[in-house]
Amino acid sequence: WWGGCGVWLSNDGNSYKLVGTIKSSARQGVITSELPVHATPDEDTVLGVDLSMSRGNLTSGTREDADKYITLCWVAGNNNGEFISYQNAELTAQYKYNLSYLRRGVYGSSIQTHAANTSFVRCDMDRVLKIPFNAKDIGTTVYVKLTSYNTYGQQEQALSEVEPTVYTVRGYNVPTVIESD
Repeated sequence: WWGGCGVWLSNDGNSYKLVGTIKSSARQGVITSELPVHATPDEDTVLGVDLSMSRGNLTSGTREDADKYITLCWVAGNNNGEFISYQNAELTAQYKYNLSYLRRGVYGSSIQTHAANTSFVRCDMDRVLKIPFNAKDIGTTVYVKLTSYNTYGQQEQALSEVEPTVYTVRGYNVPTVIESD
C-alpha cells in the first residue's frame, strides 16, 4: 500500500525542508553476482540482478542507450557507489536479470568491485528524485528523511517518526556539452 514519500532535507539534522516527492516505487533490489573492476565499456562481465523486492522489470536497450546512459543504474559501494548503464537485460527468472555490455564509472563515479547482495537501483527519471547541489556543497553533510504515505496520498508519516539518512555530498564529473556545426 506504499504510495510515495515526501523528501525532507536538512543541513544540521534539526531543521528540515520539503524538497520534493517520489510518487512511485523504484526498480530496486540486489546484485546476485560479484561485479569486478573492469574498464568501460565492459563487454566481458555479466551482472546478475534480483528485483524481487520491488517486483521490478527491466528491458534491453540499444548500445547507444547504454552509451548515452539511458539505462542508468546505481550499485552501492565505496565513495557513494558506482553508476552504470547497460545494453542487454536478459530475463533469467521472475524479476531476475543478467545485464551485459556495461558502461562503468558513469558520471565520474569510481569503478569498483561490488559483492553479491549489494544494493542496486534503476535510476528512472520519474522514480528517483534529483536534488541539485552547488559545487560549494561538495564534502558537506546533509540529512535526509523520507516520510511515506499510502496509495491514496494520505496518512503520511510524521517527520519526527523517521530516522534520518546521513549523506556526504559528492560531486560527479558531468561532461560539458559542446555544440558543433
